Amino acid sequence: MTASTHNGVLLIYWPCHKSSVPFAAVDNVLERFARANILPEEQVLRAATDPGKVAKSVMRFTVDARLGGSPTDDPKLIKKAEKRVNEAKIAFTTCAGAGLGLMRKSNFDIVIIDEASQITEPVALIPLVKGCRRAILVGDQ
Repeated sequence: MTASTHNGVLLIYWPCHKSSVPFAAVDNVLERFARANILPEEQVLRAATDPGKVAKSVMRFTVDARLGGSPTDDPKLIKKAEKRVNEAKIAFTTCAGAGLGLMRKSNFDIVIIDEASQITEPVALIPLVKGCRRAILVGDQ
């Protein structure tokens, strides 16, 4: 994996699967990525519209955890939250999550979509229309 040359952010999107634990796939990959110590933790972001559904093992990567509160609940935190998003070198979210909340205004040069064979084209387009210059689709045959 390499950092983007445009805005310093590499964004990885993972499709959301219907399971008893939402976002389990993205959280599992983030957990493994964090154990590898590739980047300092402050450069890694877990973007989620509902941080309550993020696995506890990676909760510390969410904006809410880093700010000690939610920008949705406390408008004073919005600027700080936007700064956190802009400072991230890599962000983990779902394809749909790329178009929501703090990620709405973000653009990313590189998008990696895991399990791409399991999502529909319209959902895949959400991250791909956000300044993407390189896309990597990973999936089953």
